[in-house]
Amino acid sequence: MTTADGPSTERANPPLRNRLHPHRDLVSGSLWVVVSVGIHALSGFVFWLVAARLGDADLVGQATALFTASLFVSYATSLGLPVAIARFAPDDSDRSRDVFAHAVRATWLGAALGAGIMVAAVPASVRAPLGEIGMPLGIAVFVVVTAGIGLATLVDVRWMTLRSWRLVVWRVSLLGVVRLALVPIGDDPLWLFVLVAGAVSLSGYLGVAVICGRRLLARIERPDGVRALVRYSAVHYLGSVAVQGPTFAVPLIVLLIVPSADNAVFYVVWGIGANLNLIPHVIGQALLAEGGKSERTIASQTKVALALAAGLMIAGAAVLVVARDLVASLYGDGYEQAGTLVAILVMASIPWAVTAIALTRARVEDRSVLSSIITVSYAAGTIGATIVATRARGIRGAADAWLWANVAVAVIAIGALALMHREQRRAAAALPADAASSVGAILDVDGVSA
Repeated sequence: MTTADGPSTERANPPLRNRLHPHRDLVSGSLWVVVSVGIHALSGFVFWLVAARLGDADLVGQATALFTASLFVSYATSLGLPVAIARFAPDDSDRSRDVFAHAVRATWLGAALGAGIMVAAVPASVRAPLGEIGMPLGIAVFVVVTAGIGLATLVDVRWMTLRSWRLVVWRVSLLGVVRLALVPIGDDPLWLFVLVAGAVSLSGYLGVAVICGRRLLARIERPDGVRALVRYSAVHYLGSVAVQGPTFAVPLIVLLIVPSADNAVFYVVWGIGANLNLIPHVIGQALLAEGGKSERTIASQTKVALALAAGLMIAGAAVLVVARDLVASLYGDGYEQAGTLVAILVMASIPWAVTAIALTRARVEDRSVLSSIITVSYAAGTIGATIVATRARGIRGAADAWLWANVAVAVIAIGALALMHREQRRAAAALPADAASSVGAILDVDGVSA
């Protein structure tokens, strides 16, 4: 709106409520999943704190080694499907339900196969706790539990896509209550593994049963557009593994290099940092779900998501850096390095927020080259630096490598965001006047002129 004196102040600086109104689903969904991550982080912190108090560092180290291997398999065998169903199953139609059911079957088979390979590949010391109930039965438990973790990821993505945010929060809350209530019952590594991983796995199986019902067992015709879904999954599979894999590969690398007691120290603080890192990830998932519904507003949606993710990471990192000595004292003897490590790891969440949102925008716009550059840089940088630094300096080296690798990749992500924004503005400028005006209004939601 323009007056005789020039542009209207209201138009140039629209109220915050008007700027956020087009993105209320993105903002509200992001806040719901941030709440779920907070509950997950707090319950996980208390769980491992209680476990550390009830048993020694070696016991916790063995349990976390199994859990790390299980998580790594579930993400390495995801086949890119969590990203794909957010884009290709965006509603509650029969087609979307069929797509989800196919994704469930593929995820379970892939995770089960991967779990069997992992058990055979890891050192005997890592799989030793499985022998407490007989190795064949122990391996079967590991396979079933690991496959269920993959299903839990799909369930969360499906609920987020349908905007059933409360269900995500309820699932995480119940997991925390059950695990904390049962942790004092056993005092061996296998029990801790079954409790921490099995609860997640069970929620995955139950969630799939609720969402799919009989459809999961019925013969399902191939949905329309499945070729596009398979292509999209294939393109983004390696990217998904590359960007999420380091979260699970880094603790796996550490446990293979350092003694069990050092691994326990690293894992408990790694869990704090990893849970903080989940916040930008789930905000990115919300952006992917909303951007998949309306790509026209992706520029302004990206700015809202980036401000939310970066702001929360700065606040969370500041609190944990200040409280680092308290963290070390809570865990007790053998965890003296925990305070220093947690301060380093949580600071890495700030550059990660930039990377996560930039990658999501590239995926929404189906920019395979840009997303590949970001993900390959992230995987190669974090994993390569961790291997070198851990061998040289142990768990302190692993933490330092994680921080500086994240900073380096964030610089690349900023360049990608700038490129996408510039290309979108050029495309808007090349449109006819009426169309350019419409696009300009979309780009100007947050007060930035097109």
